[in-house]
Amino acid sequence: MFADLEHLAAWQPQIIDGLAAAEAAKKEISKEQPVKDPKRPNHIQCWNPSTGEFLGEVPVTKPKDVPAVIASARAAQQQWISTSFEERKLVLKMIKAVCMEQRDIISKLSSQDTGKTREF
Repeated sequence: MFADLEHLAAWQPQIIDGLAAAEAAKKEISKEQPVKDPKRPNHIQCWNPSTGEFLGEVPVTKPKDVPAVIASARAAQQQWISTSFEERKLVLKMIKAVCMEQRDIISKLSSQDTGKTREF
């Protein structure tokens, strides 16, 4: 599955760009902002509970789409099962490298999402 890791390595910049975009996409809002925006009923909004700052949103999965999502996850699991230990190890090392490289952004976003402070 991952015999040629060049295509897998191509995902690393996209992951980093996604983290940077999440950081850049935040908007300042007042604490009076509702938790659920009635104008966006098909999205889940995420707010920093300690500041009321809007962090972003994700679309809600429709119940009719859940079976397809489950089928896709099962297919991916079957593909993952067929990989060797060495291939899995390489993938996990790459994920670890991205997480370590982006740990400050990940920590900041996690802190904002939970409203908890960061201590080093």
